[in-house]
Amino acid sequence: MKFKMNDAVNLFSFQQSQKNKSKLLVLWFLLAIVCLFINYLSGPTIQFPILFVLPVILSSWFNGKYWGFFFAIALPLTQFYFNVRWEVGWDLANVAVNSVIRILVMMMTAYLTDIATKKERLETHVQHLEGLLPICSSCKKIRDESNEWQPLEKYISERSNADFTHGVCPECMEKLYSQYLVKKR
Repeated sequence: MKFKMNDAVNLFSFQQSQKNKSKLLVLWFLLAIVCLFINYLSGPTIQFPILFVLPVILSSWFNGKYWGFFFAIALPLTQFYFNVRWEVGWDLANVAVNSVIRILVMMMTAYLTDIATKKERLETHVQHLEGLLPICSSCKKIRDESNEWQPLEKYISERSNADFTHGVCPECMEKLYSQYLVKKR
């Protein structure tokens, strides 16, 4: 099994394995519970809804925007429940409006985090594809970073997810195998 540069990037960012995504999701749930616990312990007068940003951003980054949306809605709703249960001095309308504002801000955070994640992945992908490649004008081998010449297919396969199939174009077919071809009238 070959180890590709792409594999290292994917391994580092936990994006290949669904098992790793599930483990991370459990971690984000635990982080959300810790944030809610801190918020609950601080009581009705001191609130830490800013902590809710952590599970929202992390779940959006590693598990997608829909998990970020889940935390963006669930955490402020739990805070709303705390505020109603504590019977703070605010009326229910103010508590509800503040919760809706928190939900909207957290959802926007999840959405923007998802866009940033996609942008970073795209930039990583483009970095693998751009640049000048020293290629032999005769045999089409490519010189790699260690100044060794490799076949084009091997070079690209080791640095991307591309696989190659081989065929012969019509012009080369005519040039190489003209004696075997049936001529059209």
